Amino acid sequence: MSNLRYKKILLLGILLILLITLLLINFVFTDNNIFKNNKIIISSQNVIDNFSDIIDRNVSDSEFDVINPTDESISLLFFGDLMLDRHVGEKIDKYGLDYLLEKLNKENFTSSYDVVLANLEGAVAKDGAHYLPHSLYDFSFSPNLISSLKKYNFNFFNLANNHLSDQGQKGIEETYQNLSDLGFYYFGCRDAFLSPSEELLELKMGDNQPVLSEENCSDIVVDIKNKKIAFLGFSMVYKNIDENRVIERIKSLKEKSDLLIVNVHFGIEYQELASQNQVNLARKMVDNGADIIIGHHPHVIQNYEIYQQKPIFYSLGNFIFDQYFSPETQEGLAVSLTVSKDKEIVSQVYKIKTKGSRIDEILKMP
Repeated sequence: MSNLRYKKILLLGILLILLITLLLINFVFTDNNIFKNNKIIISSQNVIDNFSDIIDRNVSDSEFDVINPTDESISLLFFGDLMLDRHVGEKIDKYGLDYLLEKLNKENFTSSYDVVLANLEGAVAKDGAHYLPHSLYDFSFSPNLISSLKKYNFNFFNLANNHLSDQGQKGIEETYQNLSDLGFYYFGCRDAFLSPSEELLELKMGDNQPVLSEENCSDIVVDIKNKKIAFLGFSMVYKNIDENRVIERIKSLKEKSDLLIVNVHFGIEYQELASQNQVNLARKMVDNGADIIIGHHPHVIQNYEIYQQKPIFYSLGNFIFDQYFSPETQEGLAVSLTVSKDKEIVSQVYKIKTKGSRIDEILKMP
């Protein structure tokens, strides 16, 4: 290769690098950027792509007081998958639950919220029993252990997932009974099931929740600060649910509530970008009345978006789990939402990083 030809190739390479650098600078420092001033905004793509490469930063104690709820506003905090059996259970037996969750209280992370909700991945059976037949993925928690979560201000659970039925029908019935006895609010049926009853279970915050049954387990409506908040949960892992039935349920709930929150267990495990099927269904639910969509099941964080001024989180990822084989399965999102009396929704997103199921860092997303 001649000296002149080599210099031409080198010059072209330098020019290409400069061009790519200029394009990146333009993306980061112009209005096309999807994050701005600590708020989620809609980019030209409309969907916020995987943000795991965004620089995280630690949050000091004072920064957790983001929402500053008023007497009239409603504050909600959502976590991803919570599983306290198997290797997590071994750590709890050895060190105690505080060892895993102490950072929540130490940094006042869950205080001041009206609703603190997680997706509970398993049955709450008597003494944490495992009933036959056993399966490879077979989760059960004792009522005493679940009761301990009150120390961290958890008061709501979504149960609509593929692990509610791990202990069979007996386990489902015991879960409903035990959670009611413990004073938690909960909703959700086994996978691929939407309860047939059209009767709404309406409660006032502070009331004990009646025991749910398979006839009426998909949703509840809770009066919080004189606002009727509807919680709907359903799971589509092993089999889909007729979307028309879901939409009809959403329309019915919307007519009788001030705010409708949908928890949906869907998507492909370990896939960091929501599938088109997830996007289509979530947007369809918003089009028909859903105000907030909270997704889970993939065990990793997926993208989220603001659609029609409504937040859609396709997967919050793992909160506490024992999938130690990757960094992505040892982190999840915590989503703080404040709803004003005029139904304006303000959000703040945090990333929860764990090591061996123990909360290691709580990071405020830009």
